[in-house]
Formats: sequence, structure tokens, C-alpha cells
Amino acid sequence: IFENSSASGKEKYSNYRDVICKIADDLGKNETLIIDNMKSANRDYAGYKSTYFANLRSNNDYKNMKNVIIACTPYLPDKEIVLEYLYFSRKTYDEIGENIFISAPTWNGGKHGDIYELNDRDFEMYRKQLVASEIYQAIKRVNRDMSQETNVVIITKDNVVFNMICDMLPNCKLIQESK
Repeated sequence: IFENSSASGKEKYSNYRDVICKIADDLGKNETLIIDNMKSANRDYAGYKSTYFANLRSNNDYKNMKNVIIACTPYLPDKEIVLEYLYFSRKTYDEIGENIFISAPTWNGGKHGDIYELNDRDFEMYRKQLVASEIYQAIKRVNRDMSQETNVVIITKDNVVFNMICDMLPNCKLIQESK
């Protein structure tokens, strides 16, 4: 579903929680895991199986669940992305061509079309890859033995991240919806 599922984006919808719960009910309330940010997962989905991204690492508690709803896009703060990118790429300030933390920063972001993106292409692609990998790992927490047909609902407005996830899940039937 192509909608803004960032923390600030979700606040614009008065019925966001209700829509997520309706989707879970349609898929099978007891067979569907809702993954959201920590605040929403702990507060908004009483009576539903829900968790948040950081709680899924090395966690097989949901291995027998059949379906999953990705109810938010797990973006990290810009500075974390930039620092992690610089650390793992082993690039220095000189290779980037400026002191990114002092001069006019290209590491920060802004609206690019309908979505927020970092201004630096390398930083933004790294950010998108991290988000796509985090969502992929969350999807793979359910139906661990692949014995069931799994329905996955991803709510994001970022087509690039969505396509990266689809590329990680070959042989899947894709249905795209808006709203």
C-alpha cells in the first residue's frame, strides 16, 4: 500500500490504527503479525499480535505466524546513516570533498517529490538498502519453515525501497495498491 508510514506521516491519518487492524482481521487476526514502531506496537494494537523492528532481531517467537503487516517504514536518524556509511565504506571527509559536518551539509535531507530523502546520493542509497533489509528480515520472521502461503502487506511511500524488497523476495506474487 503506497502511503506515508513514517512516524510523522502516520500522525496525519486519524484512522491509521483502525485500517491496520481491519487488514489484520481480513488476513486472520490470530495468524497475522503487525510490525510497527515501538511506541505504536506497544500501545495501539491490543488484542493483536504486534511487535517492533528492534525486537525482531534473532527472534523466532513468530515463526508459526502466517501473515505479516509492515505498518511503518523503519527509518534511522540521518546522522546515524551518515556515520554508519562513513564507517563501513572507510571513506574520509577528503574523499567526499568537504567536511560534511561543518560546511553546507549534503548529508541532511529534504522533500524529493513526495518522499523525504538525504541529499547525498550515496548516503540515500545506503539508507534505502538498510530500510529494505530491515523490512526483509522482519518479513522472514514469520512462516519460518515456509509451510504456508504468506500474505505480506507493506505500507510505504518509497517505491525504491519497495522494489528492493520485492527483488529480495523472488517468486512472490505482487499486488500493489494505493490507499
